[in-house]
Amino acid sequence: MKRFKHCGMLLASLLALTALLTGAAMAAESPNGARPVISVQLNGEMVPFTDVVPEVVDQRTFLPFRAVLEAMGAEVDYDAATSTVTAQRDGVSLAMTLGEKQARITENGAVRTLEMDVAAYAKNNRTYVPVRFAAEAFGCSVGWDQYQQTVVIVDVDSLFGDATFTLMDRLAAYSAKHEIPNMALAGKMTLDLEDESGEELSQPIQVSGTAEGILGDTGLQMTAEADLTSLLALAPDYATRTMLEPLLKDLSIEIRADFESEMLYFSGPIMALVVNGESADAWYSLDFGGMSAELLEAVNASNLSQLEDASVGEALKWAVKQVPLSSTSDYAVLSQMVSIYTEMLSDQAFTKEGNTYVAKAVLEDLVQITVTLTEQGEDIVAMDLTMEASIDEDGTTMALTVKEHAAPDKMTMDMGMEMTYEGNHMKFQLDFSGLPTDKVPEVTPPAGAQIIPMDE
Repeated sequence: MKRFKHCGMLLASLLALTALLTGAAMAAESPNGARPVISVQLNGEMVPFTDVVPEVVDQRTFLPFRAVLEAMGAEVDYDAATSTVTAQRDGVSLAMTLGEKQARITENGAVRTLEMDVAAYAKNNRTYVPVRFAAEAFGCSVGWDQYQQTVVIVDVDSLFGDATFTLMDRLAAYSAKHEIPNMALAGKMTLDLEDESGEELSQPIQVSGTAEGILGDTGLQMTAEADLTSLLALAPDYATRTMLEPLLKDLSIEIRADFESEMLYFSGPIMALVVNGESADAWYSLDFGGMSAELLEAVNASNLSQLEDASVGEALKWAVKQVPLSSTSDYAVLSQMVSIYTEMLSDQAFTKEGNTYVAKAVLEDLVQITVTLTEQGEDIVAMDLTMEASIDEDGTTMALTVKEHAAPDKMTMDMGMEMTYEGNHMKFQLDFSGLPTDKVPEVTPPAGAQIIPMDE
């Protein structure tokens, strides 16, 4: 996705959120072999049926064509001479011929054929069509609530309403024009634990770690290490401390990724323990190309390919459509997702302040989010994101702050969290940055290194 190469933080966040909301896949099956009474929910509302009702044939759900498509706002027609049903909505035309396993979709003058595994049919002077193909032709998401025996249809485009994302498009376009081949990455983490009473911790614990590397077009080279020796204070006896000390003292690892061959490589003392390896000097390989193929299959590779030059709005809609629907309550989930996106990223959410655009949102009455876009001439050159949350109740206090900066020539993230509970105090800090560099990552192990496949 060329346009999002330097705005990866945005899409990564969206896909992560989508993954958290992923549910079970749709499966229209009759319980105990009985003929189910099928209901249809469209955008959170039940669709009424009069003389005809949905039915299941060969484990596929078929809906009365006119009743459901008209509820979706489409104009429906039937040509008896060709036994073809058609529906038109918002410049998109869908045509299905009875008995044929093909649907023809016309949009902006272009015609494409959709292959179906079942065909539309007529029964009692009514036309029945496979619900998934009919609804998806108009950009709707389709799912199945097994418990409620209900088809769930969500018109994702309607959830976004009139929201536009031209400001974010300007940021994506600017980032694409100012491509930086290689970025030097650096990160630092600290964790402090203290028990004022001394009952659980006899002394304060301090844990720290660092990471650095290079991210480029060809791949990634990253080295990370952590000092966890202070955790030995938690060991119950001398023997345990003696056993754990070598492990906690040297938790270094090196990671290399070759984007062309789609291979990951790991090396370090910890790897020999994790995979029961024989040598701490060996490199362990993992083919992430296979994992990528599974991901593409799960999220519909044909739709993903269309994101190559997609706008931010199109990418957001795509992300929402990847959430499987398995419950009648999922419409509320998608509505909340879209509300988050529009409150944080839409043109309508921003207020111009000098050379910046600022959007503020509050999630669940807990997290305060501020998004700031910096304008320079005709371009949007950077995005800053701040998230703050605090809790003070029942003797527990917690404060969380996350600050992120994204621009073609600089990326930073700072996260801090402090929590106090019954005399126990915890403080966590993470700092990360990415800056341009002339260095090129080493994406494969050194020549002559022993390489042990992890996926065999």
